[in-house]
Parts: sequence; C-alpha cells; structure tokens
Amino acid sequence: MPTQGRAGPGLSDRLLCLALVAVLAFADLWTKDWAFSALPAYGSREILPPILSFTRSENQGIVLGLGSSFGRVFTFTSFAILGVLLWMILRRPMPRAWRLAMAAIASGALGNGLDRLRLGHVR
Repeated sequence: MPTQGRAGPGLSDRLLCLALVAVLAFADLWTKDWAFSALPAYGSREILPPILSFTRSENQGIVLGLGSSFGRVFTFTSFAILGVLLWMILRRPMPRAWRLAMAAIASGALGNGLDRLRLGHVR
C-alpha cells in the first residue's frame, strides 16, 4: 500500500475510530447477551430475512469448534490482533475507509476476546 506524501491519521480520525471500536464491541456483546437470554439453545430468530438472523451458539475453538483445547491461545491471539489493529489504525497512514473497516474488525476481536476472558468461549 503506497503511502507517498501521506501523514498519519489526525486526532479526529483516531478518536472516530476508537469510538467506532468501542460502540461496535458494545453492540456485539449486547446482541450476544440478548440472543442468549431470548433464544433457546441453538435456536434462531430472523431479524431481516434473508439478510440477518441470530442463532444462539457457542464456540470453544476457532472455526466449528476446531482447536477447542487451545482456548487460552485464542484469547491471547484475539488481544494480540486487537493490539496490531489499533496500532495500525492510530499510527499508519491509510485511507479513511480502510481505517474504519479495520476499526470494525478490531471491535470483533475485542468482543470475542472479552467473551473468551469472561466465559472461556465465544458466543
């Protein structure tokens, strides 16, 4: 990604991205709390068919439960990825759209990392 003549992000861009990470991580955790209180085990609810539905499930591993015995490694990995993404968002020159997309990904890493710390798995 060429960065010729580009300065790092301004304060307003950094604050916007940090706010986006916080808001989206909160929304992630809130919707998971809602799903686990409103849905039966492995039950689903269509919200905007066929675009959005919620299914209650848990994952001890990474994908389809693979690696479930490495939970602590995945917890560390979630926070390591979060750290790298935050460093890139806050310090690296890149287009604003990329920065916002990385903030959305970082919010997922934060939500999943907090789930792993609190519950030992991702919901």
